[in-house]
Amino acid sequence: NMITVASTPVAVVITASGSTTTCATNVYLSTASATGNTYQWQLNGNNIANATSYSYSASATGSYTCVRTNGCGSVTSNIISVTINPLPATAAITAAGATTVCSGTVTLNANVEAGISYQWYYNSGIIASATNTSYAGSASGSYYVRETNGYGCYRNSNSISLLISSPVATVTP
Repeated sequence: NMITVASTPVAVVITASGSTTTCATNVYLSTASATGNTYQWQLNGNNIANATSYSYSASATGSYTCVRTNGCGSVTSNIISVTINPLPATAAITAAGATTVCSGTVTLNANVEAGISYQWYYNSGIIASATNTSYAGSASGSYYVRETNGYGCYRNSNSISLLISSPVATVTP
């Protein structure tokens, strides 16, 4: 007697390790690895060149799927939507004058960019209500600004150290 056996490929499920919405970092996608299978990752339904492992590091915004093929045929996975948001342009600050003064303040200026919010820091601690494009530093220490765009992605600027103190005179009889 002849027995006919029909078989279909086992479904493939892809998962993301962590959030699928990030700020300028890749999203790691994977499926269970099985012997005798080949894999082809797709972005928006198009094959991704050289993406033939059971895992893939997604670096672009779009809809990802994985096609797994074995002796029984091919099956396409579920869809995972990935959003890679951009970082703000390079954050930088400059001092409007000398960074070593006897008294007073030193004005620090951030680069101005549309759609950016600013938060100033002193010695790595947040400065309450310091959210303008410039800040008048009045104490010795290290200052920097965090620039955040509308996606919630941010960059920290370079830091500038200020030395604000009156010289101490030593009198020797």
